[in-house]
Amino acid sequence: MSLIIAVYVEEGLVLASDSRLTFNNRIESTDNSGKLTIVEREGVHHTDTAYKTFLCPNNIGISTSGTASINGKTITGYMENFIRVKMSKGTNIDDVPKLLNDYFEQFKPLPVTTFFAAGYQPVNKDFAQKLYRVPLGSKPEEFDTSKPGIVWDGEKDILSRLFSPLFLEREGKYVPHEFHEVPFNLYSLQDAIDFSQYAIKMTIDAMRFQMRPKTVGGEIDILVLKPNSSFWITHKELH
Repeated sequence: MSLIIAVYVEEGLVLASDSRLTFNNRIESTDNSGKLTIVEREGVHHTDTAYKTFLCPNNIGISTSGTASINGKTITGYMENFIRVKMSKGTNIDDVPKLLNDYFEQFKPLPVTTFFAAGYQPVNKDFAQKLYRVPLGSKPEEFDTSKPGIVWDGEKDILSRLFSPLFLEREGKYVPHEFHEVPFNLYSLQDAIDFSQYAIKMTIDAMRFQMRPKTVGGEIDILVLKPNSSFWITHKELH
């Protein structure tokens, strides 16, 4: 699994992701009576050097979560090939959800993968901010970015608690804990960058102390998209 985040504010869009890919191993065995036994071993291998956020031509960004490998190969290579053969300087952000589905439908079974696709669409003399959630095999979802906010996918539960009211038990009754809203409408672009980094690091740190597979980890890649430009805030390099 993974954690991918998109924060959108008036100044721009921020895509962020961790770097961990976790792999399972399926072992099938048959005893003397012909009975088949299947054992699924989780987390038998992982890497902390995977790319999950990609900068495409025309200042379009894509992040991926879900299936880590296809046909025994990591999804990173397929994403790089998709960008080479399907994306160009003239690609419209509104066309990316269909391009992703058309490209990955060649694989059987269809990968259980979700993408965020983000960018800007020219409208008259201005630009419209665009953000899509693209679950392969299902209808893409376009988010309303007219009001600043955040969306995330992958390992959702830890970050979700930050936005959900808590209830405490007192004398047999549950009473709401004091709740503080996160004011994305007041965030600068730097605030959005800082929050995306915090959210992924918080998930990594929380998983460290929980009895669960450590499916989010490694370095954090952060990409910023603006109407006429795009740039990396953090991006791991080969060395």
